[in-house]
Amino acid sequence: MNKLTLITVVAIATAVAGCGSSDKPLTKSQVIARGTVICKNAEKRVEALPQLAVEHPFAKGNSAKTQNDARTFLAGYADALEFSRSGLAKLDAPSQDKELLDGYLGDLSKIEAQFRVAAKAPAAQAEADAMKAFAMFEKASIQTKAYGFPKGVCQSG
Repeated sequence: MNKLTLITVVAIATAVAGCGSSDKPLTKSQVIARGTVICKNAEKRVEALPQLAVEHPFAKGNSAKTQNDARTFLAGYADALEFSRSGLAKLDAPSQDKELLDGYLGDLSKIEAQFRVAAKAPAAQAEADAMKAFAMFEKASIQTKAYGFPKGVCQSG
């Protein structure tokens, strides 16, 4: 291999290695655009879960299947939140309003845990635990709205 070919190969390898990576953070609008895709994919995961057929699935008199479907839904909801949190955390967000995004991600971790508690709780406690998780999620979503996510994306009100 001659010197010119070697230099060319090294230059191409260096350029390819640098593709897709950048030392500078994304812009806020890029974070919102990519985050929207992540959150919409998480929403699709929730839509694929068994949907609750009754308002109070853990109430006495409901079948074991109804309760199991509700537990599957709650655990799957936690998984979807984990997917969303993990994806959003990988985005190299700019410092502008980063505390809002970081706060949302920190809250999501606690909300995931609460949904997992609800999924495993005794029937008499499961609904209250689930309602607590949903309330936590609603409160956390104030941050995604303030960050600038479109209404309905990443739970933005």
